Amino acid sequence: MAWQFRNDIPIYTQLIAQIQQRIVSGALLPGERLPSVRDLAAEGLTMLVVTHEMAFARDVSNHVVFMRDGVIWEEGTPQQIFENPQKAETQEFLSRFRAH
Repeated sequence: MAWQFRNDIPIYTQLIAQIQQRIVSGALLPGERLPSVRDLAAEGLTMLVVTHEMAFARDVSNHVVFMRDGVIWEEGTPQQIFENPQKAETQEFLSRFRAH
């Protein structure tokens, strides 16, 4: 599968670092609230989010890609990936989160 990126789709990695940078730079005023990724998703904004927060990924996404060592191992709906992963690598990774 080839990935084609569009410049009108935001890509979010290290979200906390980005928010901290806005606060430190003064771009975020006291009392101002940044829209959350959940807010943006609810509005229908298409975005690519890279995260290790599995509950967040499950709850907010409509398509999940599991990557390991730079390789796509499995992809599908959150229900497919989190409730019935097909690949042993995905199952092993998610088992760490299911135990808690």
